[in-house]
Amino acid sequence: TASSLRRSLSNNAKVSISVLGKIHSLLYYQNWTLILSAISLIASILYFVSSVQTAKMASEAQLFNTVLSEYSHESVLDSFHTISMFYESHEDNYAEAFVTEYNKLSKSGIEVEHARRRLEAYYQKLVGT
Repeated sequence: TASSLRRSLSNNAKVSISVLGKIHSLLYYQNWTLILSAISLIASILYFVSSVQTAKMASEAQLFNTVLSEYSHESVLDSFHTISMFYESHEDNYAEAFVTEYNKLSKSGIEVEHARRRLEAYYQKLVGT
């Protein structure tokens, strides 16, 4: 009876150690799973942030390309030239000369008005109003 009790205790101890070992290994692997999940989450967040920044830069590049191509368009350049030539010929009273020419419906007044409107439309696109 004493030896059978020892065997029984010994078998119970082995079972208990075996169960504890399984629980320990299960917890051990769950920690690795948690760590891998955290690393995956961090990698996903970094990827999302970098993709948002890349999309923002691509949008800004497209806007810059649009602005630059419109600025170098012939009509905008002609408008700048028309207004600067009118200004150089009427430096002292540019505004008065423009109103007078426009009210008379002279060719130069109408050209300056058209140039002014083209540049105003261009600048409104630039500032987004």
